[in-house]
This record gives sequence, C-alpha cells and structure tokens, in this order.
Amino acid sequence: MATRGRPAFQPTNEQRVNVEVMVGLGIPEEDICLIVRDRRDKPICRTTLRRHFADRRDQVECQGRPFYGRDNSRHPTPRWRHADQG
Repeated sequence: MATRGRPAFQPTNEQRVNVEVMVGLGIPEEDICLIVRDRRDKPICRTTLRRHFADRRDQVECQGRPFYGRDNSRHPTPRWRHADQG
C-alpha cells in the first residue's frame, strides 16, 4: 500500500554546493532557507535545512574557512582582518 502525503525533500547536488558556499560566506540560516526551494518552488524550513544539509554545514565549519565581507575595495577580504584593523 502506498503512503500518501507530501513527498520528502530531496536536495540536488547544486543545492548542496550552494548551501556550502552560503554557509562559508556567513549567510544566516533564515536567508538560506528562503533561497533553497523544494519541488513545489516553496522555501524550505530551518528543520529541513538542518536535516538535509548538516553534512555540508559541518564540512565548512571543519575546514575553518574564513568568512568573507566587503571592504571598500573590489576584492573580498576576510572579516578577521577587519577586527584586527579596527
């Protein structure tokens, strides 16, 4: 007997890479949820983000990537430089 209801969210490889980049850039979870869409083109909730993309979030944190922000230059600079300069 088939089950009924909403189909489970299945993230694509493109979504996984995009979430990894957004987490690395320091974008808040709320904003990431608005960008990542399900099959019905609706934003996903924080629970879905945490459940299906936990491996990507953990991977970024383990790599120790610096968060990038914008200075008045054309190139992104690590945020930790701003703290040292100010």
